[in-house]
Amino acid sequence: HEIVNIKRTSELAVVQARQAAAKATEAIRKKKMEEKKVALKSKIADAMAAGPAAEQFVISAESLVEPFIKGASKSEAEMLELAKKVDEALEVARTNVDQATKDMKTPISPDGEEHEEDELLKKDIAAFVAAETKRPTIRLGQYKNRIQRCATIVGRYRKELRDVHNRSIFDGLKAELVAKVKGGKVSTEAFAKVDPLILEAEKGVEPFPRHAKLTFSEMQIMGDRVSEKIEAAKVAVEELRQEICPIDPNLDDDLKRKLRLAAQPHIKQPLLRLGQIERRLARTIKLLAIFRGDAQSRCASQKQSVRGIVVRVLSKHMATSGQDAAALFVQAAGGASTLGKDAFIALFDVMDKSVKKVGSNEEEQVELSPEDLDSLFVSCLANGAKELSKDAFQQLTIQRMKVSKATTLTTVLSIAEGKLLRALRVGETLDALEGPIKEDKTGVMRMHVKATKDGKEGWATLAGNAGTIFLKDIDA
Repeated sequence: HEIVNIKRTSELAVVQARQAAAKATEAIRKKKMEEKKVALKSKIADAMAAGPAAEQFVISAESLVEPFIKGASKSEAEMLELAKKVDEALEVARTNVDQATKDMKTPISPDGEEHEEDELLKKDIAAFVAAETKRPTIRLGQYKNRIQRCATIVGRYRKELRDVHNRSIFDGLKAELVAKVKGGKVSTEAFAKVDPLILEAEKGVEPFPRHAKLTFSEMQIMGDRVSEKIEAAKVAVEELRQEICPIDPNLDDDLKRKLRLAAQPHIKQPLLRLGQIERRLARTIKLLAIFRGDAQSRCASQKQSVRGIVVRVLSKHMATSGQDAAALFVQAAGGASTLGKDAFIALFDVMDKSVKKVGSNEEEQVELSPEDLDSLFVSCLANGAKELSKDAFQQLTIQRMKVSKATTLTTVLSIAEGKLLRALRVGETLDALEGPIKEDKTGVMRMHVKATKDGKEGWATLAGNAGTIFLKDIDA
């Protein structure tokens, strides 16, 4: 009986302790939230400051649109000139409203509250920001609607003007076009000129389905050649279309459509043959687009694969030589602040290409051709740069992983002895710091990683004993 009482007293003490801890945590959270509210209000006020200024630009544009609403007695030339001014004013208003909207969406700094680890506090912050920015956000949406209304009014005026102009000239153009197509006859030579060009384009796309063994460069060259043939065929088809139905290409699109409809009954046979040619051309264009997409996928895959090999080769070299990435960069660049392409390629000539397989302790011999390294070098350059920066080079020494199945991040290599740091969610990216290393008790391969999301470092399992893959090499 005494043991039961002691057990109940202990359990009650644990419950009370947990309740006290929860209350203390809640009090700390509330205090922290009040502190953050002060800072957030200041940031939100700064973000809202652009709203009134943006409205003034909207009002200015609306004042220019008034003559289009009231039908002011101005000449057509004056109204068209005013329409241009409205376009400029609307562009300025649109830019300012978009900027104000962007400012409103990001009142929290990138290195601030959104990296808060307390999930409940993060939700409170998000709810507070949403409530504080709701009214001004709605107002900015109204500004956008007012801008669109102005654009619609001016656009309607221009359309009505075009319709009036088109009606005034349509009858004359129609009579002239019908007389031409009735009296004229499309020569067989015109079709004979187009057919070989279409055939050339079709022959060009024939090998596309058999591109499995082609490199990206080979696919690119093949695609460019076919593209030239298709462009030549396009020009010939357009010339043929103009010969069949000679309409001034500078006319309004709606007017051209009406003229084609008027001429159609008189050129049925040529149009049928033209339609067949256009369908053949459209097929080659579609096949080229698919081929280009496959080529880009092949390029991305090759770059990722090469990068994965480079990471493993560099990692092994640094481990055996005792150099870190910074020292290796200084050596390769000869003391310069950037690394040239030739020096980058030459760096790998002296390195051991026998490296561990991904997720295993077994080694394999890998190859890095100058072309592969050239392509990787170019892909790592910053915009406009011709040489590799130190930071970009150091990124090449980091193996990147992606969580493919939810798992955990723990403090040490041993699963039994490690403490849980946090869950790793599907899609998260990680930088590999060490490993893979076999965990003695379970026999699974583990890696020391750093989460790019929050900088947390710990150990994670590559794959379970049953074959479940938790982490995948992004560049593999």
